[in-house]
Amino acid sequence: MTKAGWGAIILSGWTKTLIFIVLAPLIGMILGFLLMVAILWIFRGFSPGRVDQWFRKLQLLSAAAYSLGHGGNDAQKTMGIIAGALVAGGYLGLEDGHLPIPLWVVLTAHAAIALGTLSGGWRIIHTMGSKITKLQPVHGFAAETGAALAIFMATTLGVGISTTH
Repeated sequence: MTKAGWGAIILSGWTKTLIFIVLAPLIGMILGFLLMVAILWIFRGFSPGRVDQWFRKLQLLSAAAYSLGHGGNDAQKTMGIIAGALVAGGYLGLEDGHLPIPLWVVLTAHAAIALGTLSGGWRIIHTMGSKITKLQPVHGFAAETGAALAIFMATTLGVGISTTH
């Protein structure tokens, strides 16, 4: 803005982001709720132990989907910062109107997200899943799947969101 003025701001990008700051958690919550209702209806005749056994395994898939969505959305922001620094330093430039992101930047961004989640994410998950509210595997599956779907939708629409909220 200092160099180009207010005209350099792309309002549609800001508008989408600000709207999805509110919408993404609501979409995730609604999808998680609908999944939980469907699960309760489908498994209504099953014993709690059997449902728990199924969803301990299915939660691995929902966690993988959430992780993929998290990396796909958050890693893009990290790549943008690194690419911006490379452009500012003269190491990267436009080719045919596009800014090619080197593979090492992509891998570095994904590694940073993975290492950050590995080193501190488990504490957040433990606090949220056992100290604030008591979650069973079926609840975790519905919450993770709903959140993953919301993140995939935002990523597809090109909206950067906070995947942690």
